[in-house]
Amino acid sequence: MSNKNIILGGGPTGIGIAIGLIDKGNNSQDITLIEKSFKLGGLAGSFKSGDDIIDYGPHRLAPTIKEIVQIAKETCGEDLLEKKSEHGVYINNKLYKFPPRILDWLNFNSIFFLIQTSMSFAANLFYLFKEKNSDFENILVNKFGKYFYTQIIEPMATKVWGNSKTLDPYFVKKRFSQLNPTEFLIKRLKNRQDLNPNNFFYPRYGFQQLWDNIYDKKLNNKIKVKFETYPLSININDDNYIDEIKLNDKNINLGDLSKHIISSTIPVAELIKTIKNFDKNEMEANLKKIELRSMLLLFIKLDQPRTLPYRTIIFPQENVIFNRIFEQNLYSSDTVEESKSIIVADITFDLNKTEKEINCMIEKAKDDLSKLNFINKNKIISLNTKFIKYAYVSPTQNSQKAFVEIEKELSKIKNLRLLGRFGVGEYDNSDYALESGINLSKFILNEVRSETYSEYRKKGKDNIIVG
Repeated sequence: MSNKNIILGGGPTGIGIAIGLIDKGNNSQDITLIEKSFKLGGLAGSFKSGDDIIDYGPHRLAPTIKEIVQIAKETCGEDLLEKKSEHGVYINNKLYKFPPRILDWLNFNSIFFLIQTSMSFAANLFYLFKEKNSDFENILVNKFGKYFYTQIIEPMATKVWGNSKTLDPYFVKKRFSQLNPTEFLIKRLKNRQDLNPNNFFYPRYGFQQLWDNIYDKKLNNKIKVKFETYPLSININDDNYIDEIKLNDKNINLGDLSKHIISSTIPVAELIKTIKNFDKNEMEANLKKIELRSMLLLFIKLDQPRTLPYRTIIFPQENVIFNRIFEQNLYSSDTVEESKSIIVADITFDLNKTEKEINCMIEKAKDDLSKLNFINKNKIISLNTKFIKYAYVSPTQNSQKAFVEIEKELSKIKNLRLLGRFGVGEYDNSDYALESGINLSKFILNEVRSETYSEYRKKGKDNIIVG
């Protein structure tokens, strides 16, 4: 009898689990992937606006995870484009290239900013009684000095992830190591691609093409993929095994329970809601501690082949409401109508904002965009918005502790495995999520012991996100 594997959720993590089970399972696995949407990829994909293809974010595959790059090459072939990294940072109403060029800093305001930052950084190095690395703020002040923290890091962290004072310290390593002055010098002197690669990979017809091609070439006809399907209830028997899953279109009854694994990458709140015959009181209390973020996209089409000086521009300070803007056609010209450009600005904010508050944010974003001298208002063809209610888990200490406690309770269900951004609170890019799914498949197939898989999870938690 083949082992039955049911994967809940067809985002990058769920896709990674499926790929691993297919590639390493020697046809001994009966695999079903259940996805609520009509396509795979989740928010790591793209959407259509007329004939244009727009990503939910500036997605990219870093060259650092070789196994994932190989999967992309196998499935996308010549449609996998290699692009040069191209970033800008907008500070004090001036645009700088990143990594910075000396020429950009030859003006009074920039020199003043550099002096203040350098003095603060130097003072911090010699301050004998500075606080130990105990929380997000102290760690970053110790790394960069107080001035850079208050001017750049704190407002950026607050805009993107919420109250910076509540963020989990582990998050520093994942998202801020690339800014570290020492590591920046190492990268410049030794060309360290693991710190900030010079290139990335991108599918010709938008990031959604990666997931569609993986489905066509690696998953279809090898596993059952059920689109527009989701669990209504998951029954736990007296021995703490899942023995039945009721879907919106049919029921799945499991026979030899020890041979069947359910891997959930769906939001843990949805999972808990469907579980029956299991004490959920403590988990439901912890769910209330998880802080979620919504996202608003403004996408503007312009009657010109290029709009931005750099493919992606970061706006770390509070005077601009959006976190960044990126130009879709600079990722691939085949995603946007010929001779036109589309720029996308994203705003993240706490869940459950009112419609009035969201409309105010839209107007503020329009006003901020109009003040950027590299956007010609006379060239604008259209401006649209897209609202994503569940975009991020805010990486706060409360959220992380809640996920740990919830996972501890759900681990009592013997044939359930958890993974994913909303499943266990991991904050990974899509290529890292694919890798973590493949790692889980090794554990499911008994290729690695639980201790080794725990090391994989720890390594993933400590990853420096690049690309």
